[in-house]
Amino acid sequence: MQQTKSGIEWLNSLASEASFTPQDRTLDTMRSLLAALGHPEQSFRPIHITGTAGKGSVAEMITRILVAAGIRVGTYGSPHVYRINERIRIDGEVIPDEQLAAALDEVKNA
Repeated sequence: MQQTKSGIEWLNSLASEASFTPQDRTLDTMRSLLAALGHPEQSFRPIHITGTAGKGSVAEMITRILVAAGIRVGTYGSPHVYRINERIRIDGEVIPDEQLAAALDEVKNA
């Protein structure tokens, strides 16, 4: 019996799988995925930080200000140093393994 991949194993395999082609990376594909997930992008107001330097510091300052004001904050940053969990923070804390795995499983299943 073949064992299914965990969400994290699945995510790591996407870059190397021949079946995941650039043609799969379209807005229509993303729209379909977001619809299958119930349009989570519509449930929050994003702050998009761009530029050459200082993005991490700006994100950290904004996070601390908003958390101090009682607002729940999710932060995504790239790249990670040791573990993919470092990319996703909730209220300034790295997402726990179990929560990341559950979220990735949900996306994988969608």
